[in-house]
Amino acid sequence: MTKEELIASAKDGDKLLVIIKRMVFSTKSTISELWVNGILFCHMLEDFDRGLHQWMTLAEIEAIKVRKQTAIPRGMYHCKMTMSPRFGKMMPEILGVKGFSGGRMHAGNDVDDTEGCPLFGDYNPKKPDWVSNSTKRKDEFYELVNKVGGEFDLVIC
Repeated sequence: MTKEELIASAKDGDKLLVIIKRMVFSTKSTISELWVNGILFCHMLEDFDRGLHQWMTLAEIEAIKVRKQTAIPRGMYHCKMTMSPRFGKMMPEILGVKGFSGGRMHAGNDVDDTEGCPLFGDYNPKKPDWVSNSTKRKDEFYELVNKVGGEFDLVIC
C-alpha cells in the first residue's frame, strides 16, 4: 500500500501506529523517518537528540534538556488533535511527555522552527538541519489523522 492509498482508504475508527525513527544526527538537529502503519510517510526534522528516554525521571530529563534545543524523549506516546493556543488551530499534540508540554507535530523547515517539536518534510542530505515541502507533508498527515478520528499512537525510537 502507498501513502496515498492509506490516506484514501482511511476511515473513522481506524487505528494508526506512527513511528518516528531517528536516523541522521548533526550537532544541531535530528532527521527522522516517519512511518505510519508500516508505510514510509515522510521525514521529520527535530532538535538535537540528547539521548533522553521516556523512562528517565523528570529530574534526569531536566538536567540534560536545553530549552527549545532538545528533541523530545524517545518512548511511546498518545497523540490527539487539540487546539493549539500558540498557533490557533487544531494540531496533533504529543501527550504525556516528561519535561515538555504542548509539543506538537507541525510544519517548519529549519531547526530554528522546531523548539522541540517534530516538523514534517522531505530530507535532502545536501541540506543538513533542513526539510522541504513541510506544509504539503503536514497537510497529508493531518488529513489522515482527521479521517481516523483525530488520535494515534506514537513511538519515537
